[in-house]
Amino acid sequence: MVRSVVGFAGFAVIFLLGLKLVGFLLGGLLSIVGSLLWFAFLGWIFYIILRVLSPSTADRVREAVRGKPSEA
Repeated sequence: MVRSVVGFAGFAVIFLLGLKLVGFLLGGLLSIVGSLLWFAFLGWIFYIILRVLSPSTADRVREAVRGKPSEA
């Protein structure tokens, strides 16, 4: 009986450590994705403001990011 209780306790400890590791990895991944989305949003807001204030400059920025369109 003591052996089975110790076995279950050991399994529970290993399981909790595994959950903590998985949570740490998923949390880090979600943090990176969230940061990238936030920076993309800020860039989009900057581009919209630039488009309103100076459309020609916004076109040059868009061309610099995407490259010149091919003339087919």
